[in-house]
Amino acid sequence: MEYTDWGETEHDVIVGSFRHVFVPALPNEIVLLMQESVNAVVYRLQILIVREGDLGIISLEPHNFTDVNKYKSVQFDVTKDFDNVSLEDLSPTRPECEFFFMQTDVNVFVGTMPDCNHIVDGRPVNYATTFSCKTMAVLLYAEHATEAPSPLPYTNRFMTRYPLLPYVTSGADNFLPPCNCQ
Repeated sequence: MEYTDWGETEHDVIVGSFRHVFVPALPNEIVLLMQESVNAVVYRLQILIVREGDLGIISLEPHNFTDVNKYKSVQFDVTKDFDNVSLEDLSPTRPECEFFFMQTDVNVFVGTMPDCNHIVDGRPVNYATTFSCKTMAVLLYAEHATEAPSPLPYTNRFMTRYPLLPYVTSGADNFLPPCNCQ
């Protein structure tokens, strides 16, 4: 899914996407590609490994590209652009950089997203985040945020939805994506 800030004038312009990709080097993992830019400057380009743990808590383990010149923030062809990514092309981030979410209602998830590109007192800055089918709200802690502070959360609307890759839904008769919103 792609998201963009609603254009509140006190906010920086944040554009990004979370997109399901298949990485042959990680054949048994569910993988997302996360791209984010702030004021038209690429801020983050990562592979996220998605896992569900105890009590239904979802974790996303970020991995950076070791050669940032090889993979830049562009439109990727998810069917082939990651075929040659090897484990050596990816480096895991620090353990405290992992994202955690829990479901609080139907298609509503709350959690934290650490910003490991911005370290304060030796620790990444955490953002409180709420996802639903149509929006993502992110609360920034003003004294530590890279983005412009605001008394209200950054609220982004999802502009584009990407389909799940076929291997995820194979064998599921009449599968409907949970956010198949009208």
